[in-house]
Amino acid sequence: VVTALQSPAYIARRESRAKEHQLRLASIASRPRLSDDDVLDANNIGSLLKTCLPKSTTFMIEAVMASQLLFDQLQPCRPGSWINCGATGFGWSNGAALGVKMALANLKQGGDVPIPNLVCQVIGDGSFMCAALSSAMWIASKYRIPILTMVLNNGGWKAPRNSARLVYPTSFSASAADDEINTSFQPSPNYAGLAEAAVGSQGVCGSSSTSPQVWMKGIRARTAGELKEALKIATSRVGKDGTSMLVEALM
Repeated sequence: VVTALQSPAYIARRESRAKEHQLRLASIASRPRLSDDDVLDANNIGSLLKTCLPKSTTFMIEAVMASQLLFDQLQPCRPGSWINCGATGFGWSNGAALGVKMALANLKQGGDVPIPNLVCQVIGDGSFMCAALSSAMWIASKYRIPILTMVLNNGGWKAPRNSARLVYPTSFSASAADDEINTSFQPSPNYAGLAEAAVGSQGVCGSSSTSPQVWMKGIRARTAGELKEALKIATSRVGKDGTSMLVEALM
């Protein structure tokens, strides 16, 4: 087998695949728009999560419509650093993220590999609305389970429309407005404010204290610059101070 792999045909194939891979990585790297005033999308959100959070971060992903784009940007390579759901179950990550954080807290240091400390849940607003979000936030507060939650707010429940288009591409649902098929979340809930209210934090969303004594802080971000600042705060609060934070990305 080793001898066969050294044949010109296999060498050419290997070089061709390596070139294709490098071109794909270059294409992925070119997608994010990262100027401070650029609006948020899955590409720049994924890129900023990768660059602003610690390399040891464990990601819980329930962003149904954005999972592939997030994976492309995050490019997780550490075993267990990307946890997703292979089946149905909207809202599963609200509770699962807390369980993962508790499990990681029981890990022991081994060699030069840092113990994963920060758990970042990335969830679409549709999935977030399909779970007991206030209960999950309150439980995290009661038992002091700090995680970072990133809610991708695109104003609606987009997955059902996508599923319908895949099966019935020329149907009414393919061209109907979100309100017509009851998948719109407008006017949009303030998820950052809901998180603070669920745990009884003092202060209103966007102006509450950054003090570690305040368990939950909610921040809404509309641009890449605002998200950078929010993730800087999150790294300190969740990763170092051991308190929770919810960042709502308005897409």
